[in-house]
Amino acid sequence: MATHEPPIRAGEILETPVERINHRTLKNEQGRVFREYLRSGVAVAVENNHEIDGYLLPPETFEAARETLQRLNHQLAQIRAVLPLLLAAARSGVAVPSSTLEDLGIDQVFDWRALNELQARFGVELTHDEDGALMPPRITNLRQELFAEEDDAELIIGD
Repeated sequence: MATHEPPIRAGEILETPVERINHRTLKNEQGRVFREYLRSGVAVAVENNHEIDGYLLPPETFEAARETLQRLNHQLAQIRAVLPLLLAAARSGVAVPSSTLEDLGIDQVFDWRALNELQARFGVELTHDEDGALMPPRITNLRQELFAEEDDAELIIGD
């Protein structure tokens, strides 16, 4: 079974605020910049004429960014590999088992309302439950009988 990574947050790569310094400050006060900013975990934007030329990152931030990029590239490779299969299954009406989707790292949230809407809109009949077990056959010969002498709210289901 695939391990499920938490979704990537926008601030995950650079979790710390960015300080801005210019080239001259970096050149003249390099020791202070490293001591005060990078060692304390703050990323530094290096500017020239008020335009950012580059960033100085603490080692932990750089490693986190590298690991995040590797994870994104791995996920992208998985998506590229499986997308044609999923599209072909959808076009031909073939069901893809939820266990297959889980193995691919695709999280799915089960929503009964969405399932009911799908069944009503497209006449889909469920054959297997969420664990893949065969569902019992649907009983279709139910009929409703109303008796005049009894309350209309009482329904009797019979053969």
